[in-house]
Amino acid sequence: MFIVVIWRLFEQFYSSQGSIKDFLDCIEQDRLLPRSERRHVDRSTLNSFVVWFQNRGYLPKTIRIYVGAVQSLAKYFDIPISLRYVQLPPAQSVNKKHPWTIKEVGKFVATMEKPMYKSITASILQSGLSISDLLALKYGDIKEEFEKGVTPICLNLARKKTGVNFITFLGS
Repeated sequence: MFIVVIWRLFEQFYSSQGSIKDFLDCIEQDRLLPRSERRHVDRSTLNSFVVWFQNRGYLPKTIRIYVGAVQSLAKYFDIPISLRYVQLPPAQSVNKKHPWTIKEVGKFVATMEKPMYKSITASILQSGLSISDLLALKYGDIKEEFEKGVTPICLNLARKKTGVNFITFLGS
């Protein structure tokens, strides 16, 4: 679904020059020319595509993802496109990190109505677990210490995504 959205945006951008197929054909034809005659259709088109997005207020990271998706589409058709000379915006984060205080965290958790959400939020904040690691926890992971009333509970786990072993703690 996501890739279809990008293709439609590229089609909208490129419509005055043709279709996506025309774009890919132009790249292939350009590559057949002697070096001194090449127009570098791929990089000039993608540079214009970047400007097109910037003029519409898209964020830098979004632009980079969308241009990468066009590159990926071309690769699917065995047409390599280098982004080396494409003037992509820097991949800087737009959002700034907020240094939370314990009081702010308490207020944040208190705004949640459902105990399940409070529990998930508190667990993530206390342990540093990702949502996927937290949701992968089984009762057996905490059973022994929980039933003995030990707090904080020591979690000796492996990251779900990477398989890297680590230890963290979960308070009452």
